[in-house]
Amino acid sequence: MILILRREDKRMKMKKSVLIVAIASVSAVTIGYSAVINAHASNNKKVVKISYWHVNAQTQGGASVDTLVKDFNKTHKYIKVTAKYNPNMYQGLMQNLQSAQASGKVPDIVQVGWAYTNYFADNFKYLTPTSAQKKFDAKKTFINTTFSKHTLSFAKDSKGNLVGLPYSLSTPILYYNKTMLNKYGVDPKSLTTWEGVSAAAKKIKSASGNYGLYIQEPGDTWAQQSLILSNGGKVEKNGKASFASKAGIKAYQFYQDMVNKDKTALHTPWAQGVDDFVNGKVAIAYTTVAQASHIKQSVNFDVAATVAPHFEGHKSVVPVGGSMLAITAQSSVQQKAAWTFEKYMYKVDCKN
Repeated sequence: MILILRREDKRMKMKKSVLIVAIASVSAVTIGYSAVINAHASNNKKVVKISYWHVNAQTQGGASVDTLVKDFNKTHKYIKVTAKYNPNMYQGLMQNLQSAQASGKVPDIVQVGWAYTNYFADNFKYLTPTSAQKKFDAKKTFINTTFSKHTLSFAKDSKGNLVGLPYSLSTPILYYNKTMLNKYGVDPKSLTTWEGVSAAAKKIKSASGNYGLYIQEPGDTWAQQSLILSNGGKVEKNGKASFASKAGIKAYQFYQDMVNKDKTALHTPWAQGVDDFVNGKVAIAYTTVAQASHIKQSVNFDVAATVAPHFEGHKSVVPVGGSMLAITAQSSVQQKAAWTFEKYMYKVDCKN
């Protein structure tokens, strides 16, 4: 499957459904979650302020976050959300959250990457989605009617407890400079295998001096793991690390040779590597699908994307990336507001 990402393409839309609880009257015995917050604040003449910590840089969904928060604040008179971007992705957010908890000034809702689910559950105080729904919703149906059991499983810890609500799902895909490939006679169809990517990278390097490939390098090896998986290896097996198998070593040696021996693959931090691709200094970039909007809006050449490559004789396998939203608010009032905001995030259209 080939996804063409031209600059003039319409923006992708991601729709998320949510059950909207009808609210008859503030004076009713049973009222919806939004009315509870607004009525409480109205009676006390106070606006409930909550903070939302996320990892979305402007090049990776940050503009959408700003829009979502702005729209929420417009439609919820007695709740005000302040968003804070945390650099260095999920690792950076966890470090900042640890410091905040030590000082006693934690945010109210946070974005947590899947890899940190157990760490978060074991080290921080939080309100589970199940408890929030039971505590604040008249109808206890939001979670099960919004998410499938499989999707919810991503947000569960090792004990099977639901820690947060799934918020984003992502996979790495292969972006390529179609203009450059055409110029140097590289057939995009050859990029279905890592051997084909390596051959294309050598041709690009030899003909232009530019790097042929960049694989994202944030504070983890998420993208690199797919090389192991797509060579028949596994990252873990029966609860134990298994990436150092023959298949795993062969996959990493292949990548290492591209960087050190052939010098066809660029080894640099994530933001710089993506910038080099966008600026035409790298022909092929292997990074998250979440970079699609930034890439298609920033390049001045024809860019396209295709599914992750695989090694010859194997099938393409990628790790699941993404995050959940978790409530870290401590007071009941803040928890109600955070739950209201969290539910709102699942019913809006994200246009970036």
